Amino acid sequence: LPYNDKPDNSGQKQEGPKRTDVSSSAMGPAMVLLQESRGMIQAATATPDVSLGVRDSSYRSGKAEEKLQRQSEASKTNFLENYAQITLPYEAKVVLGMMARVYDRPGRVAKVIDMHGNVRSVMLNAKFVKDQTSERPVRVNDKAIPMERVAEDGSWQMKPGAQPMQEAKPKLYDLSKGSYGVSVQVGKSAPTRSQEAAEQIQAFIEAVPQFALALAPTVLKLQDWPGHDNAAEIAQKIVDHDMPYLANKEPGEETPDQLRAQIEQMQAQIQQQGQQLQQAADMLKQEQQKQDAVLQKANMDNAAKLDVEEMKAQTAQMVEAMKAETAKAIEAMKQEGENQRLAAQQAHEAALAEIKAAMAGEEAERADERAEGAAERAADREAMRGETE
Repeated sequence: LPYNDKPDNSGQKQEGPKRTDVSSSAMGPAMVLLQESRGMIQAATATPDVSLGVRDSSYRSGKAEEKLQRQSEASKTNFLENYAQITLPYEAKVVLGMMARVYDRPGRVAKVIDMHGNVRSVMLNAKFVKDQTSERPVRVNDKAIPMERVAEDGSWQMKPGAQPMQEAKPKLYDLSKGSYGVSVQVGKSAPTRSQEAAEQIQAFIEAVPQFALALAPTVLKLQDWPGHDNAAEIAQKIVDHDMPYLANKEPGEETPDQLRAQIEQMQAQIQQQGQQLQQAADMLKQEQQKQDAVLQKANMDNAAKLDVEEMKAQTAQMVEAMKAETAKAIEAMKQEGENQRLAAQQAHEAALAEIKAAMAGEEAERADERAEGAAERAADREAMRGETE
C-alpha cells in the first residue's frame, strides 16, 4: 500500500504498514464470550436455532423442532396482539362506517372471500340468484324473474321470454340495514391450516388405511395444486357411488343431483304443458273448421234436396241391374265348374279303364307263360322217363 514516509516531528521516518499478528490464545476468550452472548440473546428472545433455520442434531424428531418454533412464535406475540386488538378492529370499524355510503348503488357486483380462501361474486343492495351457467349473480324481481339493464341510468326490466326461477331462492345483501360488529382473530393463513390438516389426515390414513377412500375427497380439497377441485369432485362421486351410506343429509333433504333432476323435470313439464296448450289451440281450430264444413254441407244438402229422390231411384235401378248381372255370372260360373268336373271325372274313369285293360293283358301273358312253362316241364319229365326205361 502507498504510504507517506516523511519524518515526523522527532525526525524519524514513518514505517510502512504491517500485519498485526494475533495469537490464538488471545482469541479464545473472545470467541467464548461471543458464543455465550449469542446463547444469552437467544434465551432472552426465546429464539432457538431451529427458528433461525439451523438444524440441531440433538432433536431427532421434526415434531420437537416444530414445537420449539411454536414456542418461539408465542413468546413474540406482543406486536401481533396489539395489531389484532387495536389496529385491525379500528380499521374495520372505519371501513364498516363508510361501506354503506360507498357501496350504495343497487345491483353492484363485488367479490367476497370465505374462511377457506374461496372467492365468489355477490350482488349488493338488490335481490339476485346465481346463474347456473356462468355462476355470476343475476338480478331478479320479487317473483325471481331474471332482469337486465336497459339504460345507462341503471334502470332494469324483465328479460324477454324469462321464466320464474322457482328452484332458486333470491338472496339480498343490503348494507344500509342493520349494524355490524368486528371480531379479529390472528392466526395461520388458510393455506397453512389446510396443509397441516392434510398432513394430519394423511398420517391418520397411514395408521388406519380403511379410511383412505372415505377421506380422499377431504384430502384433495385441502390441497393447493392446480386441478385439486376437479380431483376432489371425482373422488366424491366415487365415494357416493361406493359408499352411499356416508351421505350426510337430513331426512327429507335432497342432494344437488336430485335438485337438478327435479329442475329438469319441472322444465320438461312446463314445456309439455306448453305443447299441450298449443295442441288444444290447434284442436279448437280444427273443430271450428269442422263446424264450418258441417254448416256448408247442410246448406248444400238443402239446396240439393229435390234431387235426392231421383238419385235414390237411379241408385236402386243400378243396384238391381248389378244384382241380376251378378246372378247370371254366378250361374255361368257354376255351370262351367260342373262341366269341368264331369269332364275330369270321365277322363279319370277312362284312364282307370285303360290301366285295368293293360293289367288284364299283362296277367293273360303271364298265364300263357306259366302254361307254356308247365307244358315244357311235363315234356321234359316224359322224356326223362322214356330214357330211363
